[in-house]
Amino acid sequence: MPAFNVSPFGSAVQLLYAGVPAYLFGSWAQDQSPTQMYVTSVAVSSDVATLGVTVHGGSIPAVGSLISVQGTVTGSGVFNVVAQALTAVNIAANGVGTVSFALTAANLATTADAGAAIVPQPEVPEALSSATGASVAVAMANSSFGGDLDRTVTAVCEFTALPTAATVSLQGSMFLDPAQFVTIGTIATVASGAVTANGLTVTEKWLFYRALPSGVTGTGEFTCKITGA
Repeated sequence: MPAFNVSPFGSAVQLLYAGVPAYLFGSWAQDQSPTQMYVTSVAVSSDVATLGVTVHGGSIPAVGSLISVQGTVTGSGVFNVVAQALTAVNIAANGVGTVSFALTAANLATTADAGAAIVPQPEVPEALSSATGASVAVAMANSSFGGDLDRTVTAVCEFTALPTAATVSLQGSMFLDPAQFVTIGTIATVASGAVTANGLTVTEKWLFYRALPSGVTGTGEFTCKITGA
């Protein structure tokens, strides 16, 4: 996501609707359908499963995305997995190729099989460093919350690569003015390369919310999202 920006030439402030997460850092292509594939063959070598696949919906998946498989019968269905990270993707532009993921099983030469596989669109993290400023702001969509001033919001960070240290705070303001944002609480903290706290739920009345990293040493990658109720 772009950094916090109050310029009238900047992008419109995204609205926060009840029950729908908004991304302060990072993004998720929620308007794109999951990748859907037919499984045509299965194999195992040194605890790595390789599936022959044909994509029939969505885009070619990326390494690290999570695959779920059902319907295969080889090895009593050992290839039917849920949310396993892809370790390799070799799919041509026509949608035909192979995908691989870790699987503890006996070696197996390529064997014809049939099944279905789905890979949801993955979250896309952002870099986190000492140069990272405030996030984009989100505005409460009043009609979605029944017009009440007090609303419960929950913010959480997910780190795909940890910095040495960092604090990510949630800030609120009644106006889209950087000088008027106040710190509400801490969303997440990282110390000595480990997450020591994560997640913040508060009931507040602010119209705008944003996240602000501070005390960052080292570099990392993360997403930060907020949900209202």
